[in-house]
Amino acid sequence: MDDFADAVVGLPVKRLNVEQRKRLSIGVELAGKPALLLLLDEPTSGLDSQSSEAILALLWNLAAGGLSTLKVAYFGGIGRNSETVLRADAENPAEYLLDAIGNTNIAKLDWPRLWHASAGARVVSIGLERVVESFSTWRQGNGNDVVQARQRGAYSMSLLSQIPGVCVRAFQQYWRSPTHIPSKFMVGVAGLLLIGFSFQPGQSILGVQNAIFSVLMVCAMSSSLVQQIMSKFIVQRTLYEVRERHSNMYSWSVLILANMLVEIPYHVVLGVMTSAIFNYTVFGVRSSEDQGLFLLFFVYFYILAGTFAHMVFAPLPDTTTSGRVVTILLSMMILFAVVFQTPIALPGFCIFMYRVSPMTYLVGGVAVSGLSGDPIVCSHAELAVFQPPTGEICGAYMQPYLEQAALGTLLSPDATASCPYCPLAYVDQVLARSGMYYDERWRN
Repeated sequence: MDDFADAVVGLPVKRLNVEQRKRLSIGVELAGKPALLLLLDEPTSGLDSQSSEAILALLWNLAAGGLSTLKVAYFGGIGRNSETVLRADAENPAEYLLDAIGNTNIAKLDWPRLWHASAGARVVSIGLERVVESFSTWRQGNGNDVVQARQRGAYSMSLLSQIPGVCVRAFQQYWRSPTHIPSKFMVGVAGLLLIGFSFQPGQSILGVQNAIFSVLMVCAMSSSLVQQIMSKFIVQRTLYEVRERHSNMYSWSVLILANMLVEIPYHVVLGVMTSAIFNYTVFGVRSSEDQGLFLLFFVYFYILAGTFAHMVFAPLPDTTTSGRVVTILLSMMILFAVVFQTPIALPGFCIFMYRVSPMTYLVGGVAVSGLSGDPIVCSHAELAVFQPPTGEICGAYMQPYLEQAALGTLLSPDATASCPYCPLAYVDQVLARSGMYYDERWRN
């Protein structure tokens, strides 16, 4: 099979011919390491003489290696006018065969009873007893191997041995997919460029809210990523359930684990690229600690999307059901991330969803890493303008309030009329309304 080892089964780019498919089927059965018998159903059906000879040579090599091989084959022609089956010209061949096997109401002979009472049945029974005795003798001499096989369970290898092999195969399948990986990177990079250049937050109160909403838009991209993973995983699972599970090649848990692990390297690279795009287009240059934490949040976001997708898709039967369920769950995770409402205003169930949603901690962590510590510069519409008493300047009139409980900033303390006051002084005051605190960034 070295000549077509890199072929992709099921794709029209490089199809497998009939002989190659037969060899693949035999190879899949051998991968399960049958202990006693390899059963094949018409292994040469549909083959020409040269291909049939090659398949039979393969079966002879397997038999010479000590593996018992049982094949089901067509019994051959019955001759002209069924002369191979019967000699009497007056007999109907079909009726004769039915009468011979006792499949009619007028059958006179009980063939099963005659067989069990015959000498041939006794010879076969003696042969089977010898096979059982020889197997018992072999098992006694290889007791440790039998114990290890029982410890492994139904599979030919242990779980730890299955994981590397299945992971390598999953990596090869992803590498051979010409559309899956580029489309994943296209969605991530193009989406972050669009969000980054669409949200130009500024330093006003509304600008801070826009920056928080831009993080929420990044979370909404998880739906597209999850849908891409779904289409890939469902195909893998269908192939496993139809063919590989019955051969006991590897466990279903290894299949899920391998598909999750193979996504992680791509998600790490995608997280590095998109974090740089979003950081410099929305938040600008930050400290090294904030940028490093920002990178970790984005890598965490993509890994969360991949593992969450497999968690939802694994028990569901088809793509339609999986798509609907994952859309509902992602919508709930995003809506309860406390961007539209403060935590204090949420009722009981909503506050529970707010605390269990991963998006709550993702939005809060990214927002405080990119915004905390910056001053608020109110826009003209956000300023509170008041008139001081006659003869007093704005600073003297507001001095007692500013020294005691003021959260904002007086912009023109020397003015004598139309005093502009910004209600908030720092971005952290806006973040605190949504329960986002800089001290909790590493916890998130």
